[in-house]
Amino acid sequence: MGEATYEFTEEDQECDSRKEENALDYVRMGIGEFGCVFIIVFISCMGCIVGLSEETASHLQKCIAGGLSVMTAMQIFGHISGAHANPAVTVSAYFMNIVDGRKAVIYIACQVLGGITGYAVLLFATPKDLTLSGTHCITSPNPKITVMQAFLVEIVITFILVVAINCCWDYRCKKNLDSFAMRIGFVVTACALAAGPYTGASMNPARSIGPAVWQKNYDYLHIYILAPLIGGAISGLFYQHILLKPKN
Repeated sequence: MGEATYEFTEEDQECDSRKEENALDYVRMGIGEFGCVFIIVFISCMGCIVGLSEETASHLQKCIAGGLSVMTAMQIFGHISGAHANPAVTVSAYFMNIVDGRKAVIYIACQVLGGITGYAVLLFATPKDLTLSGTHCITSPNPKITVMQAFLVEIVITFILVVAINCCWDYRCKKNLDSFAMRIGFVVTACALAAGPYTGASMNPARSIGPAVWQKNYDYLHIYILAPLIGGAISGLFYQHILLKPKN
């Protein structure tokens, strides 16, 4: 699941910020992206734990935990790194000329490491018998749909999410960012509520990679890496060349 950014709403601000960035700035931004996905995976996967109480984790509970985890990550790290918290968002930002290739690589690497670490901490904090199934927090398609259908669902819901995020990079929206973390949290929740029964509604390769690595379950991981990246790339190109109004 993914997030948004608060920076680079003006082209001149983008150029100035790039000139001023140094090695320490990249470290801070890397920590921000690491922390974002750490929070998202830790909280959303904790919301899937079954066995610590008499109640089972409902679909609604999982969706709310996922949406609120995104909202929390954005609130904490939005001003540090922009809180992409999702390789699909970073890919979109690259196609919109908001981040260069070097920053995109740094962001994505830190996002993946954040997801792996977040799930590792959750495993350490949780009784082992509750996470030994090999499927805990693993995103996988519903057996009733085909792989191609799952692939399409992940592309579409990621596209919807990332287009919503792209709005904050649009100079026309710079006065409407006061509650952006909440808005994107609700978008994530809406997509998860609708698409969860189909695919688990990952929308975020880094969120899916962490549990897959520790559970050693890679059966459908290719869907949750490729489909969101394609959705993010399409959203970036679509917004940049169709929805974005050139400044006079």
